[in-house]
Amino acid sequence: MSRPIYKAQTWPDILKLYRSREEKTRFSPMLVLLEQIASSRYAGGLYANTSMWDVLVVQTQEYDPDGEVLRISYNPGLQEFHFELQETSSTLYNRWARKCPAEKAFHTFERFLQMKKWFVEEIHNP
Repeated sequence: MSRPIYKAQTWPDILKLYRSREEKTRFSPMLVLLEQIASSRYAGGLYANTSMWDVLVVQTQEYDPDGEVLRISYNPGLQEFHFELQETSSTLYNRWARKCPAEKAFHTFERFLQMKKWFVEEIHNP
């Protein structure tokens, strides 16, 4: 039996969806984070989908939902973000999770990208 393959949305589509939601004021920090990602140097190499109010970030436009997926959630009651990476290694699941206030969301996102080496930094010699 083959595994389902999902297709991610574009960043403009994700932004359009979040801007149109009725409860967007409660989730405005999520919109701010998504705008930061969509306008960053990472946008061309990352893809996303939504799951209710959460955003799922992946490295390819088509992906296995049971594969490596970064879930970003925002809790308006606690005013904090929760980042959780689902990794697969054969049949074992490993999790990386971090919580942070809204003002540190993009920094936490970047730290995740550096930790997982989803983007390799260019080194320039003077």
